[in-house]
Amino acid sequence: MNCICQFECKKIIKVMKLTIFFFLIGLLTVSAESYSQQAKLNLNMRDAQIIDVLNAIERQSEFYFFFKNDEINEAEKINAQFHEASIDNILIQVLKNTDLKYKIVDTVYCDRT
Repeated sequence: MNCICQFECKKIIKVMKLTIFFFLIGLLTVSAESYSQQAKLNLNMRDAQIIDVLNAIERQSEFYFFFKNDEINEAEKINAQFHEASIDNILIQVLKNTDLKYKIVDTVYCDRT
C-alpha cells in the first residue's frame, strides 16, 4: 500500500513540474511577442540596405537579429519611413518583397550596471 502511494505522489509531482515548466515557457513567448507589438520605433531611411534597417531597429529597441549575410541581397535598396510603428509592422513591410522570414525567439534581460 505504501509503495502505491509513493508512486502516485511521484507521478503527481512530475506532472506538476511539467505543467509549471510549460506555463513559464508560454509566459516568455507572450512577453517577447507583446514587446514587439508595444515598442514603437521611428525610422526614416532612403536607399538603405535591409541590414541597415535591421541595425537601426537594434539601436532603438531590445531586439537583435541573427542572419546569414549571403541570404540578404546587398544590392537591393529600400526606403523605410515609419513613425511610431511596431517592430512587427516594420519587419513585415521591409521583408515583404524578399524570401526572408523572421521569428521572435525570446527576450533576454541583461543588467549592464
